[in-house]
Amino acid sequence: MFVLQVPNYVGTRMTWPNRSISLYEKIFMIIIIGCGIVGGCISTYSAIVDIVEPESFRPPCYVNITAASMVN
Repeated sequence: MFVLQVPNYVGTRMTWPNRSISLYEKIFMIIIIGCGIVGGCISTYSAIVDIVEPESFRPPCYVNITAASMVN
């Protein structure tokens, strides 16, 4: 996001070089940012579902001696 905003502030500081970002670079960066946001949302949803589902509330095998003894 910072790279997209730098050309907007060129006039405020004379020490910054004049830069421009082409349209295809802007589109590419927006697609990458969008993929990151979608991936983060999907992974968060998946983690919450795995935490809340009923199978996650079983005791582990090292607590349940009967289940641990059946494992070969």
